[in-house]
Amino acid sequence: MMSALPLVREGLQLRPATRDDLAAIWEIERASFSTPWPPEYLEQQLGEGFVVLERAGRLVGYAVIGAKLPTFFARLEQRTRALLSGGLQPEPPLVAHILNIAVAPALRRQGLGRYLVQYALNYARRLGAARIELEVRTDNSTAIALYQRFGFHIQEIVPKYYSDGADAYLMVKALAPAEGSPNLRGYRDRAG
Repeated sequence: MMSALPLVREGLQLRPATRDDLAAIWEIERASFSTPWPPEYLEQQLGEGFVVLERAGRLVGYAVIGAKLPTFFARLEQRTRALLSGGLQPEPPLVAHILNIAVAPALRRQGLGRYLVQYALNYARRLGAARIELEVRTDNSTAIALYQRFGFHIQEIVPKYYSDGADAYLMVKALAPAEGSPNLRGYRDRAG
């Protein structure tokens, strides 16, 4: 279980999201996105990768980060290649995914979004992810610029990604594993 994270500055705290936060999260979600996630979907995301940012006890932003698991067919292909080559293939690298980041509209342009993105990158590294990705509306120049400052690049356009028919960019960033992450530990075990 994740404990409260270090303060960004006086009065700010990052902590795991709870059911009690859902009403405030939903308000930020509705104010931030033209096609907001339904409240039920937000509730389904509660867990280790869902964090909220508070200022003086008031929820001001949140982030949802997860890991993309290989599909059944990707795993089957990997096992088939291993059988045909006569050797074991390494597990495909873990890919983290920023599913959602939002800051209350009245509190934007104060570095809160940057803090949430930095948290997402650190979280992905702790998971041992080799890469992190996200989708962003092609017309959201503010968010695109934020992600580019962190080293994300546009990999492709995803046509009609959003429920209103808007396109998205798939943005990606390679990650070096964090000290003690599962991928780094596994590498040291094999190398030592």
